[in-house]
Amino acid sequence: MVNVGNDKDFTDIVVETLSERQLVIYIMIRKAVVDGVVETANSIANKINLSSRTIQRDLTRLKDLNVIKHEGPDNGGEWVILKELNV
Repeated sequence: MVNVGNDKDFTDIVVETLSERQLVIYIMIRKAVVDGVVETANSIANKINLSSRTIQRDLTRLKDLNVIKHEGPDNGGEWVILKELNV
C-alpha cells in the first residue's frame, strides 16, 4: 500500500513504479491526445519496434494505475489521460 501522506506527490510515486518503456508509451499517448491523432497498440509497437502484445501489457498497466483509459469501441475509440504525469 502506498503511503500518500509523505512528501512525494501521488503522480511522482506512479512515475517511479513505471518502467521506462511504459513512460515512453504514456508520452506517446499524451502527444496523440493533444494532436488529435489515433494511436493503437500496433502503431505504438511499430514505432518503438516491440510486439503489440508487449504494448498491450503496458497499456493494461497504465490503465490499472488509472493513468489512462480507452473510451469507445476497440476499433476506433480514443485514449483519455486521467493523470498528468511529470515526465
